[in-house]
Parts: sequence; C-alpha cells; structure tokens
Amino acid sequence: MPPGAGSGDLGTGSPDLAAGGSKPNRRNLVLLVVLLVVAVAAGGYLITKKSGSTTTTPPLPTPATTPAADIALAGLINLRIADLPTGWTRVAPGQVVIRVPVAPAAAQTSAANAMASCLNTSLAVVSGLFGTGTLLGQTSLVRSPIFASAAGTSFEMASRTTTMASPGQVQALNAAMTSPKLALCLQGYQSALVQAAVPGATVQTQPVTLPAPTGVSAYGIVSTYTLPGIGTQVVGNAFLLGGRIITVVQPSTNGPAIPAEVFSPAYGAVADRVAASVAK
Repeated sequence: MPPGAGSGDLGTGSPDLAAGGSKPNRRNLVLLVVLLVVAVAAGGYLITKKSGSTTTTPPLPTPATTPAADIALAGLINLRIADLPTGWTRVAPGQVVIRVPVAPAAAQTSAANAMASCLNTSLAVVSGLFGTGTLLGQTSLVRSPIFASAAGTSFEMASRTTTMASPGQVQALNAAMTSPKLALCLQGYQSALVQAAVPGATVQTQPVTLPAPTGVSAYGIVSTYTLPGIGTQVVGNAFLLGGRIITVVQPSTNGPAIPAEVFSPAYGAVADRVAASVAK
C-alpha cells in the first residue's frame, strides 16, 4: 500500500472532514468513500504493475536425461577389466582373434528382414538388437574395450550398452526376446549372414538360461560357428534389459566352451550395475 493510504491517515487526509469543525454531510461521506476506493485500487494496481515489471519467466525444467549423461551411464555399466580375473588385458582392435566374418550389406538387410518376419517384429528391432542398426528411441550406444584372457587370445570378452528414452521402450523389446521362436529365427539369421561371408560356413544356436537381479530380464544365446579355412568360433550374447538399459555381454572363444568360472562373475558384475541403474 502506498504512503498515506494507511488507516492512520484517514483523519487528516481529506480537508472536507475538518471544515470549520462541522460534521460531514451524507454527500461528502459518499464522495470520500468513492475516492478512497479509487485510491486503494490505483495503489494496488501500481504495486502489482511494479512487481510484474521485474518478474522474469522461470526457466524450463532441465530434462531428466541428456545425451552426455546417457553416454556416461552406458560406459559405467559396461564390462570392466576389474570384472575379470587377474592377468586379463585390453586388446587393441587389430589384435582381436575371435571375429565372425562380416556379410555384405545387402545380405545383412535380407537376413534382418527375414528374421523380423520370423519373429513378427520390426526390422529396427532385429537390426538394433542383433545387428548394427539403431533402435527406435535409442539415446546412446557405448561399447566396452575387448579384453583377452591371460592364457592367450583364445578367450575374449566385451559388452555393449544401449540407453533408451524410456523404460517402456525397453519393456516392449521383451516380446521379441521371449518368443519361443527366437533361437530358431536367430539361427536362420546368423546362418544367412555367415554363409554370405564364408561359403560353406554353418552355425548352431542354443538358448541359455541366465540368472538376473530384481528389475532386470536376462536372455542368453550361444552360437557355434564352423568356418571353412578359419576354424570354430563360439560366441555368446547375454542380454540384460532393465529400466532404460539394454546391455549385451559377449564372451567368445576360438573353439572351447565358454568357461563359466570366468564368465559368471563378470556377467554378474555387469548385471548388478544394470539393476543399480534401474533402482535409481
């Protein structure tokens, strides 16, 4: 309220009230009330106007996630050398031994379309989960280094982690992963790819049951490739889906079975980090 408008000023604020000490008539009282109402209203308007002139629009809320934050999160979840036994080392890309031959681009597209039809899902789901494509809603994709066993390069492990915009987009992928036709469809897909890369090659695909912490779904696939002129390669894909996270732990050997005593603790460490991200 502006100065002079308080109740303590009413006795001296209008000369009409004190003219010759006479009592104010009814007309003067009505006029006084009108003037006071106008003055108070004007004062309130001025205060509001002044206050409004200095008010700024509050900033928009910061998004819950950012691309940089999702990249950092994916990197933290991925396989680490500390998850592996003493003596394991990081392998330079050019020194990787277990490497499934890559099919031509046209063969990749054809195989992915066939698997999408087999699973009754979309091409984006197949290429994003099992190939090199991008999932709808994907916000980041981070690959770990490739690590090799101390005994040589016959056992290698790596992982990749994808973040999605929402948990619902991850949950929607469970339909493809839980399909009873998954192993059969995946074998057809991988066979088409490897045969396009190496004529005469074969692959056998076997589902594997994996434990998973609360809030995380796990699916395991082991594929054994027989490659003429190259030899045998065993490649595992352990899928972990939880929250906004899709992580694939990938152990591989140049023929022997994947050693459970190495794989299990490393897989468990990554699974626990996926679960921790879900709990946040």
